Amino acid sequence: MADSYSPNKALGLQATGSNNDTWGVDLNSSLTTIDTALGGSVQVIVTGVAAGAYTLALAQYQPPNIEFEGTLSGNLTYLVPGGVGGIWSVWNNTSGSYTLTFASANLGSTVVIPQGQRALVICDGTYMMSAQTGVVSANPIAQVGTTAVNGTLGTFMTSDSAPAINQGMSPTWTGTHTFDGQVNLVGPVALDGNMTVNLGTIINASEADVLVATQSLGDNSTHPATTAFVQAAIPGILANAALTGTPTTPTAAAGTNNTQVASTAFAVGPAKNLAANGYSELPSGLIIQWGINSFSSGGSAITFSAVGGIAFPNNCFMALANAYGSAATAYVVSKSTTTLTAVNGISSTNSWIAVGN
Repeated sequence: MADSYSPNKALGLQATGSNNDTWGVDLNSSLTTIDTALGGSVQVIVTGVAAGAYTLALAQYQPPNIEFEGTLSGNLTYLVPGGVGGIWSVWNNTSGSYTLTFASANLGSTVVIPQGQRALVICDGTYMMSAQTGVVSANPIAQVGTTAVNGTLGTFMTSDSAPAINQGMSPTWTGTHTFDGQVNLVGPVALDGNMTVNLGTIINASEADVLVATQSLGDNSTHPATTAFVQAAIPGILANAALTGTPTTPTAAAGTNNTQVASTAFAVGPAKNLAANGYSELPSGLIIQWGINSFSSGGSAITFSAVGGIAFPNNCFMALANAYGSAATAYVVSKSTTTLTAVNGISSTNSWIAVGN
């Protein structure tokens, strides 16, 4: 009977009665193959290999550690011959923007090996699969806090079994932290240290209250003033008001008699000029003007604004002229809102009065 070989690692299988006196050579060969199959490593260079599928030679798939090196120039699939089973640690230590796939020549299934990572794969002769499929976290119910959660020596941590963040943790932040997106603070925020808000930053409190500490009454600093601080300070401000500059207030109607603030316009009252030639504007709007001027026997005109008076804004109701001193009789010839014309029989000084609004 002829010798044969095992299907997975090609170990020499001696037929009964064969290799008399030379069995040691065959046994040592098989032991060497077993040693390679248990702990050997092999490198497969991908540089310059065109995209496609390539079947590994016995020397390449016999060791349990297969390392792919070089630069990928296309998507590559490396195949273990059909019917060959085993378990391999496959390291994709390549570069280049392409994929590296490990599979059985029977193509029952394939495994893509991520670049820069080592994957543990297993094959039953037809289906090539990840040996880590279905393995859960060593501590799947733990929550991520300020301490890292790690697996144990005999377990693996997979991305789909990563624990949730512990929402109840209270970490102490150190260093500088930058938030690139919107941060929603739906609960109280306690600031135990200084907080710097850059220029142009807006705290929008349209849907919630922004609370700060109320400073002591009399505080005169850059601290924010709360509504409680302002309400407490108002009585003292009003009781000891020392206004500076030019404060203004509405002018009350003439005749107002209450405790409201009076403007200078109210205090002075209507316009007036109480000289020998002058006028007085009454609160009702009536204007009385008077003067002592010289009128000729042929008639002379005066302009109210030129002799100490003002032009009537609306009407000149009446005007009178009379003798002044030794003057003869005088009388008004004409009047308007701006002028008055009078005649004096001896061309001398006369007094006059006009009323209008």
